[in-house]
Amino acid sequence: MGSHEPAEAVAEIQGGDDEEYEDEQPQHRVILTEGFWIGKCEVTQAEWISVMGTRPWGPDPYASDRPGAAATYIAWHDAAEFCRRLTAREQRSGRLPASERYTLPTEAQWEYACRAGTSTRWSFGDSDEDLSDHAWSKTYSLDHEALDLLDLGDNDGEINPSDSHDVGKKLDNAWGLHDTHGNVCEWCQDWYNKQYYQKSPGVNPQGPASGEFRVLRGGAWTYGPAETRSAARLGTLAGNCSDDIGFRVALVKATQSGTRQSAIKRSNE
Repeated sequence: MGSHEPAEAVAEIQGGDDEEYEDEQPQHRVILTEGFWIGKCEVTQAEWISVMGTRPWGPDPYASDRPGAAATYIAWHDAAEFCRRLTAREQRSGRLPASERYTLPTEAQWEYACRAGTSTRWSFGDSDEDLSDHAWSKTYSLDHEALDLLDLGDNDGEINPSDSHDVGKKLDNAWGLHDTHGNVCEWCQDWYNKQYYQKSPGVNPQGPASGEFRVLRGGAWTYGPAETRSAARLGTLAGNCSDDIGFRVALVKATQSGTRQSAIKRSNE
């Protein structure tokens, strides 16, 4: 597994965006003290099949079998099960030590990796004029407030039926990660709460203890520019699955508890 050089300091981001939506406020300082790796790209159809042996996108007449396309129609529980099975397979093969495991990233880990050291609206800057170079997305924005209870499995005709795109075809961010903006919405480990940032801890936040929805990040090919920003947050039922929901994996290593400084590494899964 390749990786970038370890960071020299505790990872720090300014989470949220005070200029946008209620669930992104207030903008706040977040410190991550435990190292992690994260997938360079979203999990592909080929990777999903190799671990799970299923084709959840198969019943969709608009979805095509393309090994390099982002796997879709993945519910949160199935994404978590993928991580569990991948961990077991890699540990049995001796490629992964018992002290490490694959998992969905926390929301804070995801935003840290997406931002790649930036504080701009997108990892490439503040203007959406360059968005098409970095993201598969629509040119208009949806009603963000309506997305809280949106049935992401429905297509009301306003968005032309289509398919997820092959991963890694758009420009990467400064840390070599692709498709953190657009293509498919990505599951995170956390429960979603619109007011969570008002009371979230400043060090290693793990999300609310419980909830009704799980966090989605990154926006998708069905979303407009605002929903693909680094700070944009969405929440939906864990059982929801659709043509614009996928995920990427994180690899976490057992570390001592507390606020110990730790390297932050990124790599292919």
